[in-house]
Amino acid sequence: MIKYQDQEFLKIAAYTLLFNVNSINQKLGSLVKLDHELNFGGVTNGKLYGVGFMAYTDEVESKLYDFITQYNFIEEEDYIFMESGMFFGIKHEIDALAYKEQPVTLEIPWISSILTPNGTYVWAVAPNISLTEKQQQNQRIQSLARSHPNLEQFEKTTSLSF
Repeated sequence: MIKYQDQEFLKIAAYTLLFNVNSINQKLGSLVKLDHELNFGGVTNGKLYGVGFMAYTDEVESKLYDFITQYNFIEEEDYIFMESGMFFGIKHEIDALAYKEQPVTLEIPWISSILTPNGTYVWAVAPNISLTEKQQQNQRIQSLARSHPNLEQFEKTTSLSF
């Protein structure tokens, strides 16, 4: 069963498969069909769909490969795999990627991300935004995240336009 979250920012877990919901709708017609096919559950905000894996087994990989191949999903155009980063490293040093867009989403126009002390968050980027505009939006969010690392709570108290 897919869980709906009415928020722009989605917090990802360990190893997460993320789909652009527009791609799912174009190729399958609905998230319901994806849920029936994969039976992984997951979460969506209506723009992104994500499912996290604590263990990425051969069985899971085989099932995903068959599904992605059958429906002609294209990596980075329709979906990505992403790992949640660690904010604090050895001796509690802050990771160099803290408060920055994570490398896996940098050149992908439909999704963005940030690593905060509370975890890695992703959000959908409007389809008509250029990569330059996406970077400007990210800089604004990076600044806000330094004072509000829990983006889910921050979103409830302010209005961000995406």
